[in-house]
Amino acid sequence: MQKHRCIISKNKMIYIIIFLIFSFYITLNLIMQISNGKIDNDNYFMLAHGEYIIRNGFTRVEPFSIHSDFQFMIPQWLTAVILYFIHLYTGTRGIALFFSIVFIITELVLFHLLRLISNNNVLSSLLAGLSMTIVSSYMFSTRPYIISLLIILIELYAFEKYVSQSKAKYLMIIPFLSVIEINFHNSLWIMMILVSLPYFIEGFINHRYKIRPLAITMMISTLSALINPYGVESITYIFRSMISIKPISNIIIELAPASMNNTLGLITIMINFGLFIGLFIFHNFKIDLRYILLYLGTCLMALIAIRNSIFFYPISMLVYVFVFENIKCDSISNKITKYIYSITIFMIISCGLTFMLMGKSDVQKQNLSSTFSKDAINWLSENKNPEEITLYNNVNDGAYLLYKGFKVYIDPRLEVYGKENNKKEDILLEYLKIRSADIYYKDFLNKYDFNLILVNKSIDKYLYQTIKHDFNYVSIYEDDVSAIYERK
Repeated sequence: MQKHRCIISKNKMIYIIIFLIFSFYITLNLIMQISNGKIDNDNYFMLAHGEYIIRNGFTRVEPFSIHSDFQFMIPQWLTAVILYFIHLYTGTRGIALFFSIVFIITELVLFHLLRLISNNNVLSSLLAGLSMTIVSSYMFSTRPYIISLLIILIELYAFEKYVSQSKAKYLMIIPFLSVIEINFHNSLWIMMILVSLPYFIEGFINHRYKIRPLAITMMISTLSALINPYGVESITYIFRSMISIKPISNIIIELAPASMNNTLGLITIMINFGLFIGLFIFHNFKIDLRYILLYLGTCLMALIAIRNSIFFYPISMLVYVFVFENIKCDSISNKITKYIYSITIFMIISCGLTFMLMGKSDVQKQNLSSTFSKDAINWLSENKNPEEITLYNNVNDGAYLLYKGFKVYIDPRLEVYGKENNKKEDILLEYLKIRSADIYYKDFLNKYDFNLILVNKSIDKYLYQTIKHDFNYVSIYEDDVSAIYERK
């Protein structure tokens, strides 16, 4: 009985229209980012890093906090320098435009990757638009992990070209990508190694392609990663950081696992995973092992830390494109397959629409680094000399304080304040204790001899309630969000 592929050519116009809708939403989202010039809070400490590098070069001693002799490295140094120059000439709108352009290029790369896997099936357009819509709604921000996603997708494209044509020349770009990633965002450099493993495993098991060129490429890529200001320390930085920031992952939502506290993220991941399982139940075909491993690996990463969803959703689309391209059905099962196909598409689109309508709120409402006491800090900058004060601040406010030239007690560079990295003291743990009232506030204030206290009324509840009743401190500024107290 003759078999034929179940493709969507009959409904090509419908899928093109849907893709245009997704593209319009993404474009609108990015235009809004550019128009309001809003940047991520973390960008402010990156700007401080970039300025420091330009003026002083690289350092191994932390120069931005009130703490002394902390071992230190600037992990995203190249991103910091580029953002500094962009901000110098174009302000925050320039930074938003830069990351928007990177995001659009990322969508185009994903589109070509899916086309390669699907032999130019129009479905690739739909799923590329869908996955990046999810990412833009839920995870887009002016932070370097957008650049990391672009690099990972280019790497996957190179691997897929090698698998399809068995030509090692397609792998030559990967060592260059390694150099770029280690300098742009070294904490995610390990992802380049992780996404290569499924190709090694598949090649080793089924011998479809030679793994020796892959092994040589990744060896060269690892060695090329040493081309950075800090050498091997940049490669191992992520492992030290994971140990350092473990205590605070329960209050920074993007570092927390997908759970019922992050309902939307968990539900969407589970729907996606349910579709994946359904493919094995309803269809009798084989999925290439590398896609299964890529899917399961990135799904597990997303469940461990919701921030990793930025990799999971685009990579999950590789599975669906491959499956839909390789479904073969005879005349008897054709109708059933079409129904299953249509239902699957509908459910995937539903996930995307859910994120479009609701996705931002789950993270933005809970992520402590998304808000800070901007008005209070601006007042402080206008009325106090940074050189004459020793200031207490919380994590949220630290990045903008750095940007304004103040030395901080703590800031969103969480790994800096873990003993595993700084080799001196666990400030991160101390910070959690003062927030939860596990440390007597006077003992804490006397330890650092703070003469100014900047408190967020919701985050620093314990300090706020005690300081305002302490006759040794007087209120010098207060708004609906924050208050500043000065020691008499």
